[in-house]
Amino acid sequence: MTIAPVARERGRVLVPSAVIAHAVLLVLVVPLGIAPPLPVYIFDFVMLAVAIGLGALLLRGRVPERWIYVAGAAVQWTGLVSLVASMYATNRQAYALLMILQIATASVQLDTRIAMASIMMILGFGIPLTIRAGGPDTAAFVCVFVLGGYAALVIHLTMRRALVRSEQDRETAADAASRLIAQLLQLQQANEERERLHEQLLHAQRMEAVGTLAAGIAHDMNNVLASIRSLGHLLVADVSDTKLRTDIEQIIAQTE
Repeated sequence: MTIAPVARERGRVLVPSAVIAHAVLLVLVVPLGIAPPLPVYIFDFVMLAVAIGLGALLLRGRVPERWIYVAGAAVQWTGLVSLVASMYATNRQAYALLMILQIATASVQLDTRIAMASIMMILGFGIPLTIRAGGPDTAAFVCVFVLGGYAALVIHLTMRRALVRSEQDRETAADAASRLIAQLLQLQQANEERERLHEQLLHAQRMEAVGTLAAGIAHDMNNVLASIRSLGHLLVADVSDTKLRTDIEQIIAQTE
């Protein structure tokens, strides 16, 4: 069973949301005072352009079904790459909070391998960069990273199990509906065939009745004609008038 169609439908909502969040982040880093150096800032906009391009391909259905999970995750990965580059360039722990949010979004990936890869990448980049940035809350950030990754994995597995079960139930219901439709069509065809045979039976009975009536009328007519013919023979024997005799013989001939 494949849930790629579900991933495609979910991507219609999640992909634009991820792109918008990425764009808003790039706008807010300046007023928040955590903007990276200009080269990194330009690189972040390049990642945003890549996310927009991938999102457009997903929304237009241009991505093959076998690559749809990777393409959807790649949209998220562009944001992760931007955060990693910015945190590395600025050495600010504030970006760790944004990476923790990335862990939450990784849980909505439908493919378990991709979800685990996303979580591991976030932990693999986020924890070392957080330790590198230093600060009194480093240990707390590291703990949140680990616990967030674990929670995201549990949420993903629970969500995917429920989704797979839901899709199985939907397919079972669809198969049952298909079989029911097929049975209804067979029943309809059987009823139509029965109606056709019934019409043929009624037609045959009507024709039989007409034949019986015609045979009865013919039999009665033969009896009448036989009586006329017998009477004609009797009259011929007693009539001496030639003209009258000829008329009676013609009547006898017409009854034969």
